[in-house]
Amino acid sequence: MVSLNSLFDLKNKVALVTGASSGLGRRAAIVLSAAGAKVIGVARRRDALEELRKEIGNSFSFVVGDVAQRDKIKNLLSEASKEFGMPDILVHAAGLNPRQTANEVTSEGWDKTLEINLSALKEHSSQVDRVREHVESYKYNGKEILILAEGRLVNLAAATGHPASVMDMSFANQALAAEWIKDNYKELEPKVYTLPSEVDLKIAATKLELMGGELEILTKEQIDYLDSWEHGTS
Repeated sequence: MVSLNSLFDLKNKVALVTGASSGLGRRAAIVLSAAGAKVIGVARRRDALEELRKEIGNSFSFVVGDVAQRDKIKNLLSEASKEFGMPDILVHAAGLNPRQTANEVTSEGWDKTLEINLSALKEHSSQVDRVREHVESYKYNGKEILILAEGRLVNLAAATGHPASVMDMSFANQALAAEWIKDNYKELEPKVYTLPSEVDLKIAATKLELMGGELEILTKEQIDYLDSWEHGTS
């Protein structure tokens, strides 16, 4: 039997993690190191990178830099590869997180966000091919890097099992459940509650209306038929 650890054994592999000073990048560096990889962290905050090196140990090195500065990307990579060699794995966790609502986002801000996440890689790749839907191949320095969903949220942008037309109702349930708790928390006991049926019906009716349909209300005869075990069994 193949063990789970053997499937994720990264000994003799080098991983480069951008945005390694905090959040997902920091966690990725820790997990990759635990799997046996030598990890190179890239971020702007030296103090946070030094703290991470204390936690991980000798299998971690770092370079202080900003991957948004295109003219310094090649020098940054050259500096990063000095101790452990060229990376086999790239985890690109650097990015912007602008505190804006959808109607406040400008085209310049959108371009800057994508530039940090993807454009610099494309500029320095020798070849970019679309392998299949939601998968692009970037040839960089003799290696191949596969990009999923154009760098966007994979589970929303590329998962056909959960398209936005389905997930919107899930998020509506969460949002209206939070609103229901806000309006009724004074009368609620500390236990698990089922979302009230009227909230579910409101979501279903709204979705049908947006799709050009309407919610059919069952007649008493239909309800009796559905609730009975006597009909349709003879």
